[in-house]
Amino acid sequence: MAKPAQLLLLAFWFGAAMAEVLDPMQPRGGTYAPRPFEEPTPWKEQELGVPPFPVEGGLVRLPLEATDYQYFVDTQSLAVGADRAVRYTVVVASTGHARSVFHEALRCDTGEYKTIAYGRSDTFQKVRDPVWRSNSDAVGSSSAMGRFRKEVRSTLCSESYQPLAPTEMIRRLQYAH
Repeated sequence: MAKPAQLLLLAFWFGAAMAEVLDPMQPRGGTYAPRPFEEPTPWKEQELGVPPFPVEGGLVRLPLEATDYQYFVDTQSLAVGADRAVRYTVVVASTGHARSVFHEALRCDTGEYKTIAYGRSDTFQKVRDPVWRSNSDAVGSSSAMGRFRKEVRSTLCSESYQPLAPTEMIRRLQYAH
């Protein structure tokens, strides 16, 4: 049978071991020095050039219901920058054959977009001082263009709001019908 002194020593040892397990912030043989707080690196946009003007063979239609316009994404323009923003070119065609062309950037994590350039006679004209906008700004999220941008985000970004690889974006665009 164990002596009271041995039991007391065992209880003390067990209590000290449990205190260390239960309080992992306690130092082991030294003083506690918390890690300094590190600010996350602020997001910085990467400046990319404008791609070549879209050609018919690279356009994939993104179907939208209840609109008089057809929306296309130029698969040749799809790119993900080091800043994790997706760049793409949109062609909006009306039933009367009028076309509007825009080159845009999309931040998958925030859902913000920015029009970088617009098409004019088979060339792009850069937008002066483009700004990031929420999808609900200006155009409105219930408009056809707002619905298009929501569809673009769900097609070009993952469910966790990260940009997909361009090959996966193209696959999703092709099977969106």
